Amino acid sequence: MKRSSSSIRDLTELRDKERELISKSVAIREIHHRVKNNLQTVASLLRLQMRLGAPEESKPHLLVSLNRVLSISSVYEIILASSQVDHVDLLELIRKIGDMIVHTEGQARQCLRIEYSGELHSIDSDIGISVALVVNELIHNCVKHAFKEGTEGNITVCLQKDGPELELQVRDDGIGYSPAVKPSLGLDIIRMTVENDLDGEFSIQRIKEGTLASVRFPYKR
Repeated sequence: MKRSSSSIRDLTELRDKERELISKSVAIREIHHRVKNNLQTVASLLRLQMRLGAPEESKPHLLVSLNRVLSISSVYEIILASSQVDHVDLLELIRKIGDMIVHTEGQARQCLRIEYSGELHSIDSDIGISVALVVNELIHNCVKHAFKEGTEGNITVCLQKDGPELELQVRDDGIGYSPAVKPSLGLDIIRMTVENDLDGEFSIQRIKEGTLASVRFPYKR
């Protein structure tokens, strides 16, 4: 039986659309790959500056900047390692960033532990970048400010879905947050990113044992 001209035309259009989607997917992944490589180059330059030309008092600040760059880079690393074209698993991203910070900034504290809980939620890479910055600052604050040197410490990161929103909680059992403390660049970055980029809400409070920071934002896939 001969196919009608309309059926052949429909099949041709379908194949053309499939080729177009494949081409777009390849282009997007290539862009992600280039961005990741550029971020890795910036990270390498920061490491080189820390090793060769930075005064000792400047190295902690360079390390903070390095971790911010690596946190953004983690978004692209996860995308490129998966079958997703432009989405990232949020819990995997959080775990990757948290482990990196504890290793690089808390390596002198052998008794510092971090745990994660929650389910995987796939989010758009643009949102992932904003969340990566927020997670970096939250965990960095725990590592640097919550525990006195030589003391044991626990950080718990929980991701949960609450209706149309995602809630990220970062809890530590350290010395406790004090509202009287001078505002920091890290907290300013968190607030601005959550409110402007995620259209969400940020809160931080002292609890019975330590500090609880919470971020809520709409879940947009």
